Amino acid sequence: MKIRAALVLIFFATTVNIAADDIRPAWLQITETTSSGVFDLVWKQPAEQNRNQKIEPVFPEACISINKTTFDRNEEWLIKRTRLSCGDETSADQMVRINGLEHALMSVFVRLVQVDGTVKSFIVKPSDPAFALHWGADDSDLFTYFQFGLEHLLAGYDHILFVIGLVLLVRLPIKLIQVVTSFTIAHSLTLALSTLGLVSISQNVVEAVIALSIVFLAFELVRAQDHNPSLLTQYPWAMTFFLGLLHGFGFASALTTIDLPQETIVPALLLFNIGVEIGQLMLVSVVLAGLFFSRFIPHSLLMKIRSLPAYLLGSIGSFWLIQRIVVIF
Repeated sequence: MKIRAALVLIFFATTVNIAADDIRPAWLQITETTSSGVFDLVWKQPAEQNRNQKIEPVFPEACISINKTTFDRNEEWLIKRTRLSCGDETSADQMVRINGLEHALMSVFVRLVQVDGTVKSFIVKPSDPAFALHWGADDSDLFTYFQFGLEHLLAGYDHILFVIGLVLLVRLPIKLIQVVTSFTIAHSLTLALSTLGLVSISQNVVEAVIALSIVFLAFELVRAQDHNPSLLTQYPWAMTFFLGLLHGFGFASALTTIDLPQETIVPALLLFNIGVEIGQLMLVSVVLAGLFFSRFIPHSLLMKIRSLPAYLLGSIGSFWLIQRIVVIF
């Protein structure tokens, strides 16, 4: 079955933009300070992405900066703060546009906070980089975190490749259920610990280790093809649990970006994690469907590309690993 999976992996590999930057979301919070249309603005964007993808929020002409704009930068984030006055009345016709987002890989998580404490959260995507600057309660606010988790999994190429590799390596249905369950429990644990601030690890180090886990998985695929015992096939629960802990810190990078409000942190964390799990199950289903249809491909052709999945995983993982190590140092 693993041999037949080669063409499936080719399809996924050719869609991967081989870049070392983690595709974390940008974050925009607009807080209404008075009823006269004065807003505090916080714009937060991953620093590495800012070098390659220049994006920034642009407000209506009626919005004027009324204090000094400040900029903070560290190894991970570029943060801009300012205060805007947009007039006495904020209308639904006033639009905020995220310039450059249409050419970027990331999305922008937006939080609007009204003067009475009402919060509206939503995701701005490259396909529609503008939104109306208007206020009001939104019953679907928490659902945004579910959508956020789903999109974060489906946009995380390193997580996608890792899950594909697991499915290709673990052929038996029972073992596949074991490794997916173990991986889910583990990354849910570190996702929660990291988001709640109980454990903190440098995101650059986390991303490098995730790339290393893909290289390790490629090595395991090669050993399995040569009928040599591998750690993942011998100890599926233990190995995927350990690797899942690492990937959980990667998932947490999205939530730590957007500074979850304390009053909704538990349901938001739960819905985000459910979104991640749904995305993971969708991915597993697609790969399994591809493996099923691959049985109609001539066996002689599949034998010729027997080792291709492992080499693709290893090559892409090694590329990411090298670039992410360079970022660390």
